[in-house]
Amino acid sequence: MTNKFLPLGKYVSQRMAENTAPVQPVKQEPVAWAKFTKDCIAVSDKPFEDATPLYAAPVSAKREWVDLTPIELAEAFVDKGNADAGIRAVIAAFKEKNN
Repeated sequence: MTNKFLPLGKYVSQRMAENTAPVQPVKQEPVAWAKFTKDCIAVSDKPFEDATPLYAAPVSAKREWVDLTPIELAEAFVDKGNADAGIRAVIAAFKEKNN
């Protein structure tokens, strides 16, 4: 059995990319209908005259993963006291860059 070691940044990047499931765009149907006036809001689960369709929050499409540069990786890892803290700092940097 041969061990394959990857640089830390490449390993974390691969693992986080693997855990990002693709989201397929979905044609959404209205979840309700509403009519807004200055005095009230009428809402129904069925369409009615002059009603505006309401939709659930849109599902975002999968974005391309953005890697850290070697400098960003080093800045995130250096001076964290121990490997565990360094790895957690690198993961946080990846999440911040990809949100």
